[in-house]
Amino acid sequence: MIGRCTSHKKTRAASPLARRASNIFLVLRAPDRAKGQRPLDTVFSWYEYDVPRSFVSGSVDDLDMNTKTNPVPESAPVPPVGIHEHLFSFISPSLRIYVTAAGLSALTYTFGFLILLDFHHAYGLRAAESDLFRVKYFHVGIIFVALLLCILFPMLVFQEVLRAKEVFVAKQKDMKAAGYHMSRTSTVAFGIMCINFYGVLIFAAPGHFRDLGVQIPLLVTIFVPAIAWLKLRKNLKTDALSKQQKQSLRRRVICILLAAAVCLIFPRRQDFYTMFWPSGVWFFFSTVMIGLCLGRIHSLTHELTKKIKHEANVTKPEDILPKDLHLRIWILGVSAILIGFFCLTIFANGIYLYIPAEKGGGDFAYSGDTILRCDVQAKNNIPRNLIASTENGQLISKPLVLLEATEKVLYVADASENGGKSEWKRNRGNHPQVFEIPRCTEIQIEYHP
Repeated sequence: MIGRCTSHKKTRAASPLARRASNIFLVLRAPDRAKGQRPLDTVFSWYEYDVPRSFVSGSVDDLDMNTKTNPVPESAPVPPVGIHEHLFSFISPSLRIYVTAAGLSALTYTFGFLILLDFHHAYGLRAAESDLFRVKYFHVGIIFVALLLCILFPMLVFQEVLRAKEVFVAKQKDMKAAGYHMSRTSTVAFGIMCINFYGVLIFAAPGHFRDLGVQIPLLVTIFVPAIAWLKLRKNLKTDALSKQQKQSLRRRVICILLAAAVCLIFPRRQDFYTMFWPSGVWFFFSTVMIGLCLGRIHSLTHELTKKIKHEANVTKPEDILPKDLHLRIWILGVSAILIGFFCLTIFANGIYLYIPAEKGGGDFAYSGDTILRCDVQAKNNIPRNLIASTENGQLISKPLVLLEATEKVLYVADASENGGKSEWKRNRGNHPQVFEIPRCTEIQIEYHP
Protein backbone atom coordinates (compact mmCIF):
# COMPACT_ATOMS: atom_id res chain seq x y z
CA MET A 1 0.00 0.00 0.00
CA ILE A 2 1.34 3.39 -0.93
CA GLY A 3 -0.74 5.64 1.29
CA ARG A 4 0.30 6.71 4.78
CA CYS A 5 3.37 5.12 6.30
CA THR A 6 2.31 2.12 8.45
CA SER A 7 5.29 2.52 10.80
CA HIS A 8 4.38 6.09 11.73
CA LYS A 9 4.38 5.60 15.50
CA LYS A 10 7.60 3.60 15.52
CA THR A 11 9.30 6.26 13.46
CA ARG A 12 8.14 9.00 15.86
CA ALA A 13 9.43 7.06 18.91
CA ALA A 14 12.81 6.45 17.41
CA SER A 15 15.78 8.78 17.56
CA PRO A 16 16.08 11.61 14.98
CA LEU A 17 18.80 9.67 13.11
CA ALA A 18 16.58 6.58 12.93
CA ARG A 19 13.63 8.68 11.75
CA ARG A 20 15.77 10.22 9.04
CA ALA A 21 17.09 6.83 7.87
CA SER A 22 13.53 5.42 7.84
CA ASN A 23 12.25 8.31 5.78
CA ILE A 24 15.13 8.06 3.27
CA PHE A 25 14.42 4.33 2.90
CA LEU A 26 10.73 5.03 2.20
CA VAL A 27 11.56 7.68 -0.38
CA LEU A 28 14.13 5.49 -2.14
CA ARG A 29 11.65 2.60 -2.20
CA ALA A 30 8.86 4.79 -3.60
CA PRO A 31 9.18 3.78 -7.29
CA ASP A 32 9.29 0.06 -6.31
CA ARG A 33 6.21 0.25 -4.06
CA ALA A 34 4.19 2.28 -6.54
CA LYS A 35 1.85 0.64 -9.01
CA GLY A 36 3.39 1.62 -12.29
CA GLN A 37 5.75 4.47 -13.07
CA ARG A 38 4.69 7.80 -11.57
CA PRO A 39 6.31 11.25 -11.54
CA LEU A 40 8.74 11.71 -8.65
CA ASP A 41 6.99 14.81 -7.35
CA THR A 42 3.68 12.93 -7.12
CA VAL A 43 5.22 9.87 -5.42
CA PHE A 44 7.05 12.02 -2.88
CA SER A 45 3.89 13.91 -1.95
CA TRP A 46 2.12 10.68 -0.98
CA TYR A 47 4.36 10.05 2.03
CA GLU A 48 4.06 11.42 5.51
CA TYR A 49 7.10 13.67 5.39
CA ASP A 50 7.59 16.39 2.85
CA VAL A 51 10.64 15.78 0.65
CA PRO A 52 12.01 18.97 -0.95
CA ARG A 53 13.33 18.91 -4.56
CA SER A 54 16.88 19.43 -3.31
CA PHE A 55 16.82 15.85 -2.06
CA VAL A 56 16.70 14.66 -5.67
CA SER A 57 20.16 16.16 -6.21
CA GLY A 58 21.53 14.32 -3.14
CA SER A 59 21.08 16.84 -0.30
CA VAL A 60 19.99 14.68 2.67
CA ASP A 61 20.22 17.40 5.30
CA ASP A 62 17.36 19.36 3.69
CA LEU A 63 14.76 16.78 4.75
CA ASP A 64 12.12 18.29 7.06
CA MET A 65 11.08 15.78 9.74
CA ASN A 66 8.32 17.88 11.27
CA THR A 67 6.28 18.86 8.22
CA LYS A 68 3.23 16.71 7.47
CA THR A 69 1.57 16.46 4.11
CA ASN A 70 -1.81 15.33 3.02
CA PRO A 71 -1.74 11.55 2.47
CA VAL A 72 -4.30 11.82 -0.32
CA PRO A 73 -2.54 11.66 -3.71
CA GLU A 74 -2.56 14.94 -5.61
CA SER A 75 -2.66 15.25 -9.37
CA ALA A 76 0.59 16.25 -10.98
CA PRO A 77 0.61 19.71 -12.59
CA VAL A 78 0.32 19.78 -16.35
CA PRO A 79 3.58 21.09 -17.84
CA PRO A 80 3.19 24.17 -20.02
CA VAL A 81 3.12 23.57 -23.74
CA GLY A 82 5.34 25.75 -25.93
CA ILE A 83 4.22 27.32 -29.17
CA HIS A 84 6.32 24.86 -31.23
CA GLU A 85 4.68 21.89 -29.52
CA HIS A 86 1.30 23.50 -30.02
CA LEU A 87 1.79 24.08 -33.75
CA PHE A 88 3.21 20.58 -34.39
CA SER A 89 1.05 18.69 -31.94
CA PHE A 90 -0.27 16.47 -34.76
CA ILE A 91 3.19 14.81 -34.98
CA SER A 92 4.33 12.42 -32.29
CA PRO A 93 7.33 13.86 -30.36
CA SER A 94 9.34 10.68 -30.91
CA LEU A 95 8.85 10.95 -34.68
CA ARG A 96 9.45 14.67 -35.17
CA ILE A 97 13.18 14.37 -35.81
CA TYR A 98 12.63 11.66 -38.44
CA VAL A 99 9.79 13.58 -40.08
CA THR A 100 11.98 16.71 -40.15
CA ALA A 101 14.93 14.86 -41.71
CA ALA A 102 12.69 13.22 -44.32
CA GLY A 103 11.04 16.54 -45.13
CA LEU A 104 14.35 18.37 -45.57
CA SER A 105 15.69 15.57 -47.79
CA ALA A 106 12.59 15.63 -49.97
CA LEU A 107 12.77 19.42 -50.18
CA THR A 108 16.43 19.30 -51.24
CA TYR A 109 15.62 16.69 -53.88
CA THR A 110 12.75 18.83 -55.18
CA PHE A 111 15.01 21.88 -55.40
CA GLY A 112 17.50 19.94 -57.51
CA PHE A 113 14.78 18.63 -59.80
CA LEU A 114 13.31 22.11 -60.40
CA ILE A 115 16.73 23.67 -61.05
CA LEU A 116 17.66 21.03 -63.63
CA LEU A 117 14.21 21.27 -65.19
CA ASP A 118 14.64 25.01 -65.74
CA PHE A 119 18.24 24.59 -66.92
CA HIS A 120 17.38 21.86 -69.43
CA HIS A 121 14.46 23.82 -70.82
CA ALA A 122 16.83 26.73 -71.48
CA TYR A 123 18.85 24.38 -73.74
CA GLY A 124 15.72 22.90 -75.30
CA LEU A 125 15.94 19.51 -73.57
CA ARG A 126 12.28 18.71 -73.03
CA ALA A 127 12.56 15.01 -72.19
CA ALA A 128 15.70 15.04 -70.04
CA GLU A 129 13.66 14.69 -66.82
CA SER A 130 11.98 11.44 -67.82
CA ASP A 131 13.83 9.74 -64.94
CA LEU A 132 12.37 11.06 -61.71
CA PHE A 133 14.81 9.25 -59.44
CA ARG A 134 18.36 10.41 -60.05
CA VAL A 135 21.22 11.13 -57.67
CA LYS A 136 22.06 14.30 -59.60
CA TYR A 137 18.84 15.95 -58.42
CA PHE A 138 19.95 15.54 -54.82
CA HIS A 139 23.46 16.77 -55.69
CA VAL A 140 22.19 19.95 -57.34
CA GLY A 141 19.74 20.50 -54.48
CA ILE A 142 22.58 20.33 -51.95
CA ILE A 143 24.56 22.91 -53.96
CA PHE A 144 21.58 25.29 -53.90
CA VAL A 145 20.78 24.77 -50.22
CA ALA A 146 24.45 25.21 -49.25
CA LEU A 147 24.64 28.60 -50.99
CA LEU A 148 21.35 29.59 -49.38
CA LEU A 149 22.64 28.66 -45.93
CA CYS A 150 25.94 30.51 -46.46
CA ILE A 151 23.91 33.73 -46.55
CA LEU A 152 20.88 32.77 -44.50
CA PHE A 153 22.49 31.24 -41.40
CA PRO A 154 24.86 34.16 -40.61
CA MET A 155 21.96 36.54 -41.12
CA LEU A 156 19.74 34.63 -38.68
CA VAL A 157 22.58 34.65 -36.14
CA PHE A 158 22.99 38.40 -36.74
CA GLN A 159 19.30 38.96 -36.01
CA GLU A 160 19.55 36.85 -32.86
CA VAL A 161 22.51 38.94 -31.66
CA LEU A 162 20.53 42.14 -32.22
CA ARG A 163 17.52 40.73 -30.40
CA ALA A 164 19.67 39.60 -27.47
CA LYS A 165 21.30 43.01 -27.29
CA GLU A 166 17.90 44.69 -27.07
CA VAL A 167 16.90 42.34 -24.26
CA PHE A 168 20.07 42.99 -22.27
CA VAL A 169 19.80 46.76 -22.79
CA ALA A 170 16.18 46.72 -21.63
CA LYS A 171 17.19 44.81 -18.48
CA GLN A 172 20.26 47.04 -18.03
CA LYS A 173 22.59 44.05 -17.97
CA ASP A 174 25.98 43.47 -19.57
CA MET A 175 25.98 40.84 -22.32
CA LYS A 176 29.58 39.83 -21.66
CA ALA A 177 28.99 39.48 -17.92
CA ALA A 178 26.06 37.17 -18.68
CA GLY A 179 28.28 34.93 -20.85
CA TYR A 180 26.97 36.21 -24.23
CA HIS A 181 30.11 36.92 -26.31
CA MET A 182 28.74 36.80 -29.87
CA SER A 183 28.98 40.12 -31.72
CA ARG A 184 27.73 41.50 -35.00
CA THR A 185 31.21 41.83 -36.52
CA SER A 186 32.09 38.22 -35.68
CA THR A 187 28.85 37.13 -37.38
CA VAL A 188 29.83 39.03 -40.54
CA ALA A 189 33.29 37.42 -40.44
CA PHE A 190 31.68 33.99 -40.16
CA GLY A 191 29.52 34.71 -43.22
CA ILE A 192 32.56 35.77 -45.30
CA MET A 193 34.36 32.58 -44.28
CA CYS A 194 31.40 30.49 -45.49
CA ILE A 195 31.32 32.30 -48.84
CA ASN A 196 35.07 31.83 -49.34
CA PHE A 197 34.91 28.09 -48.74
CA TYR A 198 31.80 27.72 -50.89
CA GLY A 199 33.42 29.65 -53.75
CA VAL A 200 36.45 27.36 -53.79
CA LEU A 201 34.50 24.12 -53.42
CA ILE A 202 31.80 24.91 -55.99
CA PHE A 203 32.94 27.64 -58.41
CA ALA A 204 36.67 26.97 -58.73
CA ALA A 205 37.77 25.36 -61.97
CA PRO A 206 38.84 21.68 -61.81
CA GLY A 207 42.42 21.44 -60.58
CA HIS A 208 42.46 25.10 -59.56
CA PHE A 209 42.72 24.17 -55.88
CA ARG A 210 46.37 23.16 -56.34
CA ASP A 211 47.40 26.72 -57.20
CA LEU A 212 49.10 28.77 -54.49
CA GLY A 213 46.80 31.64 -55.40
CA VAL A 214 43.95 29.60 -53.95
CA GLN A 215 45.67 27.76 -51.12
CA ILE A 216 47.17 30.87 -49.50
CA PRO A 217 43.82 32.77 -49.28
CA LEU A 218 42.19 29.62 -47.90
CA LEU A 219 44.87 29.32 -45.21
CA VAL A 220 44.32 32.98 -44.37
CA THR A 221 40.56 32.35 -44.15
CA ILE A 222 41.18 29.55 -41.65
CA PHE A 223 44.02 30.81 -39.45
CA VAL A 224 43.39 34.55 -39.16
CA PRO A 225 39.92 34.17 -37.54
CA ALA A 226 41.28 31.32 -35.39
CA ILE A 227 44.15 33.49 -34.07
CA ALA A 228 41.78 36.39 -33.41
CA TRP A 229 39.38 34.06 -31.59
CA LEU A 230 42.16 32.73 -29.36
CA LYS A 231 43.26 36.26 -28.55
CA LEU A 232 39.72 37.32 -27.65
CA ARG A 233 39.21 34.15 -25.62
CA LYS A 234 42.38 34.85 -23.65
CA ASN A 235 41.12 38.38 -23.07
CA LEU A 236 38.09 36.97 -21.22
CA LYS A 237 40.40 36.04 -18.34
CA THR A 238 42.95 38.85 -18.45
CA ASP A 239 40.68 41.66 -19.74
CA ALA A 240 43.73 43.31 -21.34
CA LEU A 241 41.89 44.67 -24.39
CA SER A 242 39.49 47.55 -24.26
CA LYS A 243 36.18 47.57 -26.10
CA GLN A 244 37.61 49.75 -28.88
CA GLN A 245 40.61 47.43 -29.31
CA LYS A 246 38.37 44.39 -29.62
CA GLN A 247 36.20 46.12 -32.21
CA SER A 248 39.31 47.18 -34.13
CA LEU A 249 40.61 43.59 -34.08
CA ARG A 250 37.32 42.24 -35.45
CA ARG A 251 37.24 44.86 -38.22
CA ARG A 252 40.79 44.00 -39.26
CA VAL A 253 39.80 40.33 -39.48
CA ILE A 254 36.85 41.25 -41.73
CA CYS A 255 39.12 43.30 -44.03
CA ILE A 256 41.62 40.43 -44.26
CA LEU A 257 38.83 37.97 -45.11
CA LEU A 258 37.50 40.30 -47.81
CA ALA A 259 41.00 40.55 -49.29
CA ALA A 260 41.21 36.74 -49.29
CA ALA A 261 37.83 36.62 -51.07
CA VAL A 262 39.12 38.99 -53.77
CA CYS A 263 42.19 36.79 -54.29
CA LEU A 264 39.97 33.73 -54.67
CA ILE A 265 37.68 35.47 -57.16
CA PHE A 266 40.48 36.98 -59.27
CA PRO A 267 41.19 33.92 -61.51
CA ARG A 268 37.51 33.87 -62.61
CA ARG A 269 36.81 37.58 -62.24
CA GLN A 270 35.05 37.90 -65.58
CA ASP A 271 32.66 35.05 -64.83
CA PHE A 272 32.01 36.34 -61.31
CA TYR A 273 31.28 39.83 -62.58
CA THR A 274 28.75 38.49 -65.08
CA MET A 275 27.20 36.25 -62.45
CA PHE A 276 27.16 38.88 -59.70
CA TRP A 277 25.21 41.40 -61.74
CA PRO A 278 22.28 41.12 -61.85
CA SER A 279 21.69 37.50 -60.78
CA GLY A 280 23.94 37.48 -57.71
CA VAL A 281 22.56 40.75 -56.37
CA TRP A 282 18.95 39.62 -56.73
CA PHE A 283 19.77 36.26 -55.14
CA PHE A 284 21.45 37.96 -52.17
CA PHE A 285 18.60 40.38 -51.50
CA SER A 286 15.99 37.64 -51.95
CA THR A 287 17.83 35.51 -49.41
CA VAL A 288 17.92 38.49 -47.04
CA MET A 289 14.14 38.79 -47.36
CA ILE A 290 13.76 35.09 -46.54
CA GLY A 291 16.00 35.59 -43.51
CA LEU A 292 13.86 38.50 -42.31
CA CYS A 293 10.69 36.39 -42.60
CA LEU A 294 12.23 33.42 -40.79
CA GLY A 295 13.75 35.68 -38.15
CA ARG A 296 10.37 37.26 -37.47
CA ILE A 297 8.76 33.82 -37.18
CA HIS A 298 11.47 32.74 -34.74
CA SER A 299 11.13 35.91 -32.67
CA LEU A 300 7.34 35.61 -32.58
CA THR A 301 7.33 31.97 -31.53
CA HIS A 302 10.09 32.57 -28.98
CA GLU A 303 8.20 35.36 -27.23
CA LEU A 304 4.93 33.44 -27.24
CA THR A 305 6.61 30.30 -25.89
CA LYS A 306 8.16 32.37 -23.12
CA LYS A 307 4.77 33.86 -22.31
CA ILE A 308 3.13 30.43 -22.17
CA LYS A 309 5.78 28.96 -19.90
CA HIS A 310 5.46 31.86 -17.44
CA GLU A 311 1.67 31.67 -17.25
CA ALA A 312 0.33 29.64 -14.34
CA ASN A 313 -2.01 26.70 -14.86
CA VAL A 314 -2.08 26.86 -18.65
CA THR A 315 -3.53 23.75 -20.20
CA LYS A 316 -4.63 25.24 -23.53
CA PRO A 317 -2.12 27.64 -25.12
CA GLU A 318 -4.78 29.04 -27.43
CA ASP A 319 -6.41 30.67 -24.41
CA ILE A 320 -3.62 33.26 -24.08
CA LEU A 321 -2.24 33.34 -27.65
CA PRO A 322 -3.13 36.18 -30.02
CA LYS A 323 -6.13 35.33 -32.13
CA ASP A 324 -4.25 36.09 -35.35
CA LEU A 325 -1.15 34.08 -34.43
CA HIS A 326 -1.67 31.41 -37.06
CA LEU A 327 -2.45 34.08 -39.66
CA ARG A 328 0.81 35.91 -38.94
CA ILE A 329 2.86 32.73 -39.17
CA TRP A 330 1.11 31.66 -42.37
CA ILE A 331 1.71 35.05 -44.01
CA LEU A 332 5.39 35.04 -43.10
CA GLY A 333 5.81 31.39 -44.07
CA VAL A 334 4.07 31.76 -47.45
CA SER A 335 6.10 34.90 -48.17
CA ALA A 336 9.32 33.02 -47.44
CA ILE A 337 8.24 30.16 -49.71
CA LEU A 338 7.37 32.47 -52.62
CA ILE A 339 10.63 34.38 -52.31
CA GLY A 340 12.42 31.03 -52.07
CA PHE A 341 11.02 29.98 -55.47
CA PHE A 342 12.20 33.31 -56.85
CA CYS A 343 15.69 32.54 -55.48
CA LEU A 344 15.54 29.10 -57.05
CA THR A 345 14.71 30.56 -60.48
CA ILE A 346 17.54 33.08 -60.21
CA PHE A 347 19.95 30.32 -59.21
CA ALA A 348 18.92 28.10 -62.14
CA ASN A 349 19.19 30.84 -64.78
CA GLY A 350 22.01 33.02 -63.48
CA ILE A 351 24.24 31.19 -60.98
CA TYR A 352 24.05 27.50 -61.83
CA LEU A 353 25.41 28.31 -65.32
CA TYR A 354 28.76 29.32 -63.81
CA ILE A 355 29.32 26.17 -61.73
CA PRO A 356 31.64 23.77 -63.60
CA ALA A 357 29.88 20.72 -65.03
CA GLU A 358 32.44 18.49 -63.29
CA LYS A 359 30.99 19.68 -59.97
CA GLY A 360 27.38 19.23 -61.01
CA GLY A 361 26.84 22.66 -62.59
CA GLY A 362 26.06 24.00 -66.03
CA ASP A 363 29.41 25.48 -67.13
CA PHE A 364 30.86 23.25 -69.87
CA ALA A 365 33.97 25.40 -70.44
CA TYR A 366 36.17 22.90 -68.60
CA SER A 367 34.44 19.76 -69.87
CA GLY A 368 36.35 17.33 -72.04
CA ASP A 369 35.30 16.50 -75.57
CA THR A 370 33.18 13.51 -76.52
CA ILE A 371 33.75 11.60 -79.76
CA LEU A 372 31.15 9.29 -81.30
CA ARG A 373 32.07 6.42 -83.60
CA CYS A 374 29.79 4.09 -85.57
CA ASP A 375 29.87 1.86 -88.64
CA VAL A 376 28.98 3.26 -92.01
CA GLN A 377 25.95 0.97 -92.17
CA ALA A 378 24.59 2.66 -89.02
CA LYS A 379 25.22 6.21 -90.19
CA ASN A 380 21.60 7.20 -89.56
CA ASN A 381 22.28 7.11 -85.83
CA ILE A 382 24.52 10.20 -86.00
CA PRO A 383 23.34 13.47 -87.63
CA ARG A 384 25.19 14.30 -90.80
CA ASN A 385 26.40 17.75 -89.71
CA LEU A 386 28.14 16.18 -86.67
CA ILE A 387 30.30 13.82 -88.77
CA ALA A 388 33.87 14.99 -89.20
CA SER A 389 35.60 12.14 -91.08
CA THR A 390 35.55 8.48 -92.03
CA GLU A 391 38.27 6.09 -90.91
CA ASN A 392 38.52 2.32 -91.40
CA GLY A 393 34.86 2.03 -92.30
CA GLN A 394 33.76 4.04 -89.28
CA LEU A 395 32.17 7.46 -89.06
CA ILE A 396 33.90 9.77 -86.57
CA SER A 397 32.05 12.75 -85.16
CA LYS A 398 33.34 16.23 -84.41
CA PRO A 399 34.43 17.08 -80.84
CA LEU A 400 31.15 17.23 -78.98
CA VAL A 401 30.01 18.30 -75.52
CA LEU A 402 27.88 15.86 -73.60
CA LEU A 403 25.16 18.02 -72.06
CA GLU A 404 23.10 15.27 -70.46
CA ALA A 405 22.91 11.50 -70.53
CA THR A 406 20.05 9.19 -69.58
CA GLU A 407 19.61 5.46 -69.83
CA LYS A 408 18.21 5.73 -73.36
CA VAL A 409 19.58 8.86 -75.04
CA LEU A 410 22.55 11.22 -75.15
CA TYR A 411 22.20 15.00 -75.54
CA VAL A 412 25.23 16.44 -77.32
CA ALA A 413 26.22 19.70 -79.00
CA ASP A 414 29.08 20.86 -81.24
CA ALA A 415 31.86 22.16 -78.99
CA SER A 416 32.82 24.94 -81.43
CA GLU A 417 29.34 26.31 -82.09
CA ASN A 418 28.46 29.94 -81.21
CA GLY A 419 31.92 30.95 -80.09
CA GLY A 420 32.76 27.76 -78.23
CA LYS A 421 31.50 26.09 -75.10
CA SER A 422 32.97 28.77 -72.83
CA GLU A 423 30.53 31.34 -74.29
CA TRP A 424 27.32 29.36 -73.91
CA LYS A 425 26.77 30.55 -70.33
CA ARG A 426 27.01 34.24 -71.20
CA ASN A 427 23.67 34.56 -72.90
CA ARG A 428 20.78 32.33 -73.80
CA GLY A 429 21.24 33.41 -77.41
CA ASN A 430 24.65 31.69 -77.39
CA HIS A 431 23.20 28.27 -76.62
CA PRO A 432 24.11 25.68 -79.26
CA GLN A 433 21.90 23.36 -81.23
CA VAL A 434 21.36 20.19 -79.21
CA PHE A 435 21.13 16.72 -80.77
CA GLU A 436 19.44 13.72 -79.21
CA ILE A 437 21.27 10.50 -80.02
CA PRO A 438 19.89 7.13 -78.89
CA ARG A 439 22.11 4.76 -76.94
CA CYS A 440 22.76 1.62 -78.97
CA THR A 441 25.45 -0.96 -79.47
CA GLU A 442 26.37 0.43 -82.89
CA ILE A 443 27.66 3.68 -81.40
CA GLN A 444 30.96 3.88 -79.54
CA ILE A 445 31.48 6.77 -77.15
CA GLU A 446 34.93 8.17 -76.41
CA TYR A 447 35.41 10.57 -73.48
CA HIS A 448 38.43 12.87 -73.56
CA PRO A 449 39.13 14.65 -70.25
